[in-house]
Amino acid sequence: MLAHAQDHDAGFGRLLQRVRRAARLTQEELAERSGVAVRTISDIERGKVRTAQRETARRLVTALRLTGPDQTAFEEAARGRPPTDAGGAGAPAPSGPAGTTSEGADTAPGAVAASPPVTFRQVHPPPTPLIGRENESRAVVGTLSRPDVRIVTLTGTGGVGKTRVALAVAEAVGADFADGVCDVDLTLVSGSADVVTHLIGAAGGEIRRGDVAELADVLGQRRLLLLLDNFEHVLPAAPAVAAVLARCPNLKLLVTSRVALHIRGEHEYRLDPLPVPDADPPSDAALLARSASVRLFAWHASARRSDWRLTDANAATVARICRLLDGVPLAIELAAVRVGLFPVDVIAQRLDRRLGRIQLLTAGPRDAPDRQRTLAAAIGWSVGLLPPPAQRLLARLSVFPARYTVEAAELVCAGDDGRPAVDVLEGLAVIGDHHLHRSLADGRFAMYEAVREFAAERLRELGEEEAIAARHTGYVVAEAEQAAIGLAGAEQEHWLERMEGLRYDLPVVLARVRSAGDPETAVQIAGAVWRFWYGRGAIADGRRWLDEALAAGDPDPTDPTPARHRARALNAAAALGHYVGLDHAEVAARYRAATVLWRRAGDDVGLAGTLSNLAMSQQYANDPEAARRTYDEALVAARRAGDERVVATALLNLGILLVQQGEPDPAGPALDESLRLFQRAGNVRATADVYTAQALLATATCRYARAERLAERSRELFLRLQDELGDTESLLVIAQAVELSGTDDARARKLYETGLETCRRLGDVWGPGLALVGLGRLALRRADRAAAAELADAALAHYRSLGFQTGVRIAAALRAAVESTDDPVPSTDLYALLPP
Repeated sequence: MLAHAQDHDAGFGRLLQRVRRAARLTQEELAERSGVAVRTISDIERGKVRTAQRETARRLVTALRLTGPDQTAFEEAARGRPPTDAGGAGAPAPSGPAGTTSEGADTAPGAVAASPPVTFRQVHPPPTPLIGRENESRAVVGTLSRPDVRIVTLTGTGGVGKTRVALAVAEAVGADFADGVCDVDLTLVSGSADVVTHLIGAAGGEIRRGDVAELADVLGQRRLLLLLDNFEHVLPAAPAVAAVLARCPNLKLLVTSRVALHIRGEHEYRLDPLPVPDADPPSDAALLARSASVRLFAWHASARRSDWRLTDANAATVARICRLLDGVPLAIELAAVRVGLFPVDVIAQRLDRRLGRIQLLTAGPRDAPDRQRTLAAAIGWSVGLLPPPAQRLLARLSVFPARYTVEAAELVCAGDDGRPAVDVLEGLAVIGDHHLHRSLADGRFAMYEAVREFAAERLRELGEEEAIAARHTGYVVAEAEQAAIGLAGAEQEHWLERMEGLRYDLPVVLARVRSAGDPETAVQIAGAVWRFWYGRGAIADGRRWLDEALAAGDPDPTDPTPARHRARALNAAAALGHYVGLDHAEVAARYRAATVLWRRAGDDVGLAGTLSNLAMSQQYANDPEAARRTYDEALVAARRAGDERVVATALLNLGILLVQQGEPDPAGPALDESLRLFQRAGNVRATADVYTAQALLATATCRYARAERLAERSRELFLRLQDELGDTESLLVIAQAVELSGTDDARARKLYETGLETCRRLGDVWGPGLALVGLGRLALRRADRAAAAELADAALAHYRSLGFQTGVRIAAALRAAVESTDDPVPSTDLYALLPP
């Protein structure tokens, strides 16, 4: 213990302040715990009041948990008496966060205790279990235990659990340090200039000069772990800490900070949020309890309500809450305690609302630091550490609903004159250093949702919400127009991936322009990106946005630009409608409306493309003659425009029609020319479509091995594009070839079943019929008439719902074969080909 006889006149105030700070209490918190007025505590610490009444001292002793000699010394100081040497009693050493004390030799009056022999006891973590951080704690322990490692810094976003992990690590390694662990909460320090003096006091030293040399003398040769918590707001003190580390060879540092210190020898360990369950998990409590984020929620929820349990009924909702909160432990804890007010489904609904996280998560423990009692405070603490330009950039970045690239940030968030792109780049790095957004593997950035909501509120306060939203809309419109060209050309892979990055921006901007009374922009965007929605299996979303945009009314007929946009959107809506089995008449009506607008605008390229699609619709509506005439008309318009892509598309669709009509001879040249044109243009998806059509032709001419090879080529290209729907079409063509070849019924059955499952999951309506018929024929072949009948009935009902008479005829032939008492006789209808 340390005696400071020379300071006994004003020593009680200093003593109270040191013990309170070491106990990690504010004056207000000590007042609440002790029942002593805040004003009284403040007056004592400032030396305005030099003594305390016995009852006041007793309350403070109880609140500060002082016992034995420490209690005696505190009470003596409260009465204005100097510390006694009898019995070795002196001023109490500062208590750590869990009641740790320091002990050492007394000092003679007037002497400076340059290196008091302080020994710190082990740090004890808070009374909550360490959930989901066991691996991280072990990893940090391993790093910190290495002889060549002197400093480890835990970094991560606010509320991610850095302090909790650091305390667990300190507890685990404490026995390795002969002089123990000293836990120092730097939030008690008003500024970086006070860090060294604060550390001298925390280490039990007498502050004289308050410089690095004095702190190094206090720490001396001790084998000590210094846990420096919350370093982020005193970063300028990092060089001083590095200097102390260099002077004290047996000292190690464990630091928590939202930003790395960037000093020599520092080992940074980034603490990410907890993993969260996948979307749409099963309602299985035992399975979901394997998720650390779910376990954390369950622990805090049951702590708040003793009758709350994780069950099969609520587990999926809890998993959804954890996903909505990005797995951030503080946010999960704050949400969990709300079970005292709301059922979990209500909590999830409130979190789904705009700004719902910030408003809901405001009930942290009273004994937690202020910045950890609400989610807004935790985020605000981090944001406040950013330089002002980075704070403004963060607010502007909130306009992106999910992810953003450097390029997007520069275009949308640059200064008012649009010039300082370098500032944006630097700002992105600073924001990343403070863990307020994270960089993804694809080069994009993503903000934690709660941070985005906080930043969006700041954007409103800045008065920039409308202006930045307008920039964001302009950016998305420009990207969509480029995608309209890129998705149909040689750079499809690039543009599919690029539009994937805008998957969440598209609905936000579409909703924004519609609510602003700007339907023409909605029509423009939706019509431009329909190939992305189709290529990535989001047909239902695409149809919904197209239908809503088109419902706004017709454009000015005298303005060709809106007319082109509307024609493009009508063509897109009809195409997606065809893929999901929309009524043939409605599909054809939209195609015809588009052709009127294309003709009015004098756009032969658009006209030819829509005519080709209309012909395909007529083909599936059981009017092959009308389809042929329309294909011929499409080819004339395409050749007149000199657009090889549209020529190739018309030839592809015509070739498929000829195969279905049993005319393989003219189908071959049409498909060959289509393939040549698409390959020359570098159109990967269309090339894959031609391979699928050629595989269908090979099957029709009993060249099954060739059919399989062609369909496999098609699959390779679709997989490159991450086009699951196209891949499934090719898979079903392979299944049909294997089945009809009779070489491997088990494989054919497996392929059909896989294709059927995928089609149903993706919402594709044409593939299931082919799979049901194929599976029925295989069942009939193995004499399982009951299964064959069930499959035939399902196929018949399916094709009738689509109005596809070719399919109805083939399914009916299968049903008739099932009912026949004789062995099934191969017939043209029974074994006819079906398009995927």
